[in-house]
Amino acid sequence: MRNKRLIWCALLAMAGCAPSLQVYTHTARNASFKGLHTFAIGSAEEAPRGYRRGSVASKVISVVAADVESELTAKGLEQVSIESSDLVVRLGVGQRHKEETPLQQTDSTGDQVTVVDPDGPFNYTEQELVIDVFQGRTNHRLWHGAAREIIEPGEVDDAALNHAVRRLLVDFPG
Repeated sequence: MRNKRLIWCALLAMAGCAPSLQVYTHTARNASFKGLHTFAIGSAEEAPRGYRRGSVASKVISVVAADVESELTAKGLEQVSIESSDLVVRLGVGQRHKEETPLQQTDSTGDQVTVVDPDGPFNYTEQELVIDVFQGRTNHRLWHGAAREIIEPGEVDDAALNHAVRRLLVDFPG
């Protein structure tokens, strides 16, 4: 199974579309971070829609919370208790199993080529990490970030999680 996944990744890489970390962020319209200087990590959210929490969710949340604390502190925000925080950060994580069979891909000239897959469909596990930031007093969501990546089920890759958090928060206002 692992060899099939490696072969699949190699085929995708040759086709120029290797699986990688996908990141999406959004700042709410009219959101203002002016005068907001403190943050707290709130309780974890449910798994994102279409995902389940999985057996390692608590460990993932723990690693991500430490990474978020580090990134926001580096941006000049101060971590305080949730009762007195300007911003409340809530984290969500989930996994889902996917199955794909490629039928066509684009070659280096832009032409569509048919890919014959003698091994059948490829199965993999995808993990999504969500970071939501709310204004402490009003509980209005000011910012949303989501990262999605293919993972090994049942394993926690601290370095990959740290990379995802850094990519998510690189443009976070602060």
